[in-house]
Amino acid sequence: MARVDATPTPVTADEIGLEFLRQVPELSQTSLGMLIAHWAAETGWGKAMIQNNVGNRKSDGKSGDWSFFSCTERVNRATAEKMIDADPAHVIFEHAEDAENGKDSVVIRIDPEHPWSRFAAFPTLAAGVADYLAMMRRTFPGSWAALLRGDQDAYAQELKSEGYYTATVEEYQKLFLGVLASVNRKASVALAAASEVAPPPFASSRQNGSLGLAALLLLLAGGSSLLRRRTRR
Repeated sequence: MARVDATPTPVTADEIGLEFLRQVPELSQTSLGMLIAHWAAETGWGKAMIQNNVGNRKSDGKSGDWSFFSCTERVNRATAEKMIDADPAHVIFEHAEDAENGKDSVVIRIDPEHPWSRFAAFPTLAAGVADYLAMMRRTFPGSWAALLRGDQDAYAQELKSEGYYTATVEEYQKLFLGVLASVNRKASVALAAASEVAPPPFASSRQNGSLGLAALLLLLAGGSSLLRRRTRR
């Protein structure tokens, strides 16, 4: 248990998708796509991942490793004013939401060493994914059940009711479904190309990391037993 540097650990959709499948081999194509879309929305398609924190989970500093880095949060106006008054050096007003649309919230930037800027840190992608999946099952069980069913609308609704995000359901659905559509477009293009050339076999775990999203979805279509058999080597 220690503080570590906030080191960027970018990963691709291929890498995160394969790790999701390694740890939850029963995922359907739809559920995998939803998980990838959720990760992409949280981390800017993996470019903003730091210390293998898949879901940007915060840390209380009492267990595991952690790192500090700046983040933005949407809170109600009263909460923002209290936080800024209490710690103006680390809590900075960014912008207010559109009051004409009935929103009474503001976006604030939170800088280190404020507790809200402390995030969990993991030594490997596998460890980060395991923590993320455990968090989803434990803290957001309704959302996890909707994901396993492949119910995209219920997933957004359940995440809201279970306190995962502060935006409106409509706003989150727009973001999530937009990213999911991008995931599906990428997969469709890759699958079309893969239909002409069969995906390469699993020769080694090193090669697994370079598989395209098409190969992952093709594996799902072919059954998860092949994946379990190959990735245990």
